[in-house]
Amino acid sequence: HANCCLKDKSLKACDIVCIPFILYKNNSLLKDNYYDKIIIISFNNKILQVLNIHGIWTADKKGDERTIKECQFVVDTALKKDLPTIITGDFNLSPQTESIRIINKHFTNLIDKFKIQTTRPDFKDNIEEGNNVVDFIFVNSKIKVNDLKCFTLI
Repeated sequence: HANCCLKDKSLKACDIVCIPFILYKNNSLLKDNYYDKIIIISFNNKILQVLNIHGIWTADKKGDERTIKECQFVVDTALKKDLPTIITGDFNLSPQTESIRIINKHFTNLIDKFKIQTTRPDFKDNIEEGNNVVDFIFVNSKIKVNDLKCFTLI
């Protein structure tokens, strides 16, 4: 199905299309991550855009110039199409970072809206500690979400 959905006119013929995207700056590869995808879903004659992100890892989860550029790229990519849009994934960033604020300017942060306290299991290793928020779900105004809960599986 991927080939049939590269043009907007043919999206209606497809059920699900998955398009990888790569972050470049001045033709130089900043991040090549096969987990990052733009997914276009067609159902009941409606189209939904989903961007799935696995963010650049920084040890302190505060981000850096690369994560700021990555989040701006994600916003710019999502806004190219006037579609109901979901941005989701493991951003590897704390909620109060400049990088996340960039997305918050354009999309509703469901983790904030529904006061989710953690998106990670409770753990501690030599690198980082769990029981915090680094995973996010954002939606635009064309998506209505009534409730969101995160559960810890034991």
